[in-house]
Amino acid sequence: MIGDGEPREIPGSITAQDILIPPEIEMEATCRERVTVRVGHNINIFGYIKARPDPEVIWSKEDTVLENSKRVTLVQNLPMVHLRIKEATRNDHGKYTLKASNVGGEASCTITVNVLDRPGHCQNLHLTYVTKASCMINWEAPDDNGGSEITNYIVECREPSISGWSMISSNCTNRKIKAKLMEGHEYLFRVCAVNKLGPGPAVELKSPLLAIDPIEKPGEPENFRATDIGKNFVYLRWRKPDYDGGSPNLSYNLEYKWKKPDYDGGSRNLGYHIEKKPKEADEWERLHKGAIKETYFMADRCIENQIYQFRVQTKNEGGESNWVTTGEVLVKEQLVEPEVKIKLDGSLYGSGVPRATPTSYLASDPVSKYLFNHSTSHEKEKLMLLSLTKSQVFFYLIKKQLSTHPFCFQASQIPVRRLKFLR
Repeated sequence: MIGDGEPREIPGSITAQDILIPPEIEMEATCRERVTVRVGHNINIFGYIKARPDPEVIWSKEDTVLENSKRVTLVQNLPMVHLRIKEATRNDHGKYTLKASNVGGEASCTITVNVLDRPGHCQNLHLTYVTKASCMINWEAPDDNGGSEITNYIVECREPSISGWSMISSNCTNRKIKAKLMEGHEYLFRVCAVNKLGPGPAVELKSPLLAIDPIEKPGEPENFRATDIGKNFVYLRWRKPDYDGGSPNLSYNLEYKWKKPDYDGGSRNLGYHIEKKPKEADEWERLHKGAIKETYFMADRCIENQIYQFRVQTKNEGGESNWVTTGEVLVKEQLVEPEVKIKLDGSLYGSGVPRATPTSYLASDPVSKYLFNHSTSHEKEKLMLLSLTKSQVFFYLIKKQLSTHPFCFQASQIPVRRLKFLR
């Protein structure tokens, strides 16, 4: 007899659930590990995910999670996933990661995207070894090579008055080149890098180069000294340096500093020009505005009885020389001893500071017997003996009462061979 058998119970309970498959990712053959596109083209990355239940899918670039936008489209039609980026730029190059996860686990895959473009600007364009006949043009590689190796560089030049560029080299493989120049002409230079997509933007020198031999720092001024000192001035002189650095266009910088004297002359009432310098100044201060072309200068705002120091340096287009410094200069009125010169015509000259009217004496004869013509000027006094014979012996005494002590001079018979100081 044919029919149903006896039923039997399955031991234990059974829970109904879906089959659990951890995610597995497989990229399309054209997208495995590396994708290369040209700038302006679309980036397309395809992948397939095997998982159960359906996983959560995340696309990211570096550390940034990608979302749908005007340029980015994320398509998820499991098991296929698709990332599309429109009109790629150099900023889109980098590493992209596809990550899938479910309760069974997670999986990820990284793809490198290279967007090819022309190289960027060359860096640090500069000139070295400039002479009147040539110079060296130097530069560094662009920060961005455009995703492709730099093959060569194009180097050009032009004069500022000419709009067209002249080729120096179209196939330079080093990052420097020697350019020939014409003496006295000005030149501008530019350089661009080239890869397999073509030349990148050129970088140009902002200032033209003048083709002359290099100008170096000049030598130091020679024989710097204070030639005259007054109550409130110091007259400074120096000589041009022996070496002008290759440029005749020399100028000079002058500076000063001062301090109180060690000896106050018995008075504690010492004055300081606080508006200009602090006490015991250690810093140098400029004496003038603009450039000094001459080799002399009058420092005419000094303070009496103060000690100054001065320094000078030479300057040209190549730079500034080292400083040359005077010793300490005490500013005060200089007392000049009177000087008497007797000429054969009987004229007698005297000079000194300050001036005073001379007193005349003749031996054993009254002064009125002789006629004197007395005149003064800024720097000297003149007395003319109007009546005198060569056979006469006379004494002529000039007394000058200075601020400290008198000076006396004795003259003998004309013509005079010697002049003797009496003090």
